[in-house]
Amino acid sequence: HENIGAVATCVDCGVGLCKDCVQNALYTRDNKPICLNCSKKEAGAQASNAKGEVRWLSIQLVYLAVFFVVGLYVYYTAENRDTAGLAMIGTWCVANILKIFVGTFTSLAGETHDALMLHTNAGGWWLIKIIKLAVLGIFWGLFLPIQIVWVAFKLIKAKKQASVLWQNQDMANSINM
Repeated sequence: HENIGAVATCVDCGVGLCKDCVQNALYTRDNKPICLNCSKKEAGAQASNAKGEVRWLSIQLVYLAVFFVVGLYVYYTAENRDTAGLAMIGTWCVANILKIFVGTFTSLAGETHDALMLHTNAGGWWLIKIIKLAVLGIFWGLFLPIQIVWVAFKLIKAKKQASVLWQNQDMANSINM
């Protein structure tokens, strides 16, 4: 609204905002309004992040479910019933160790080279990290069925949140000023 006096400015880009724009702002930062163009960008970014979260949780759920079924298969096809339970839990532990390693090395790839060089004994650091991840994988492997339920609940929650964010994005994109 160029012909109306500004009462505030967008905290992102600094454009002047009239009273109506301030009252009807779709997004705020620290209770300060964001203009429509910046709101559209924010809505797009949040919708994109939500889509990525839903995708990642879906992959985790399928991954855990597959290893759950593989563990049950190992259990029911084992000839020695005394060790069948250990084989099943071992399969679940391997699944979690792999999941933790993939997540850890993916996040480490994003770190700078300097951050990795802070460890003077890199070999010892990696050995401790691998042992820690293996212990966590074994621990969480024991609770794989519970993990499946937990990830499923997180996925349902993420889908609901993503739906709201996609609606916000559609609403922001439909407004023309």
